[in-house]
Amino acid sequence: SNLVDPGDVVVLKPNLVGAQRIAFEGCTRPAVLRPIVELAATAGASKVVIAEGPADPDLSDEVFLSLDIDDLVQEMQTKYPAVSISYQNINKDNWTWVDLAEYSTFHGVYTPQDLYSYREIRMDQNSYYHAPDSEGYNPHGYKPGLYAISNTILEADVFINVPKMKVHMITGVTMSLKNLIGITVSDTENATNQEDIKDVPHWNTSYSHRGEDKERIDTFENDVIWRVNADLHKIAFYADKEGNLQPTKQRKYLSVLDGIIGMEGPLIYDETPDP
Repeated sequence: SNLVDPGDVVVLKPNLVGAQRIAFEGCTRPAVLRPIVELAATAGASKVVIAEGPADPDLSDEVFLSLDIDDLVQEMQTKYPAVSISYQNINKDNWTWVDLAEYSTFHGVYTPQDLYSYREIRMDQNSYYHAPDSEGYNPHGYKPGLYAISNTILEADVFINVPKMKVHMITGVTMSLKNLIGITVSDTENATNQEDIKDVPHWNTSYSHRGEDKERIDTFENDVIWRVNADLHKIAFYADKEGNLQPTKQRKYLSVLDGIIGMEGPLIYDETPDP
């Protein structure tokens, strides 16, 4: 009752990796989402949305079906007919360019020429950053601190982060901080984007130039991906519904970690369940 006020729009952000059966235990369980949806509905929310931008953009619609998110939504909508309850594929959502500028953790540290996406595309050469958002703004290229953010996230009055507890090959672990990469869209051009999983910076050097240091740079001494995580949390807290940064928090926030079964292993599709 202290989190949700009558009429609030509540957005839940789970971690839904992919539609493949092997990825299921690496995803937030519907059993964890269900009580949160019910609590939001009984507290008076006008709208509850389960929103995620899965890592695999080509299979992102299937994720919601394979993990029974659609069934959960239908069940909850029937139980709470006065509340709009739905799920949103962030990869196909309307979105807004949000520019942190000097408030970005990248500011004064890296240039676009220094940074590379997950698939080794240098950020200043990435076509992802040459598309207009839902308001028609086109940045015409990447600059540090620029992100394509789902409008569903920006429109939330209450943002509930529901990550999965598991290891990650770059960040060490995926929990509340890393989970917010999924609030960015995978494609800015309304087409299947083969360039990258999520077109945010991942490295400060290309793979071919990492040499003997690549294992160290790729994991715990990666100086880039933590900055993305920090930036996205600034946006979640301080960006208003139009994507403009404000000096005060713009939405209430709660993180609920799904630790029923953790995941260990080097890759998101090659992990071992650990109850």
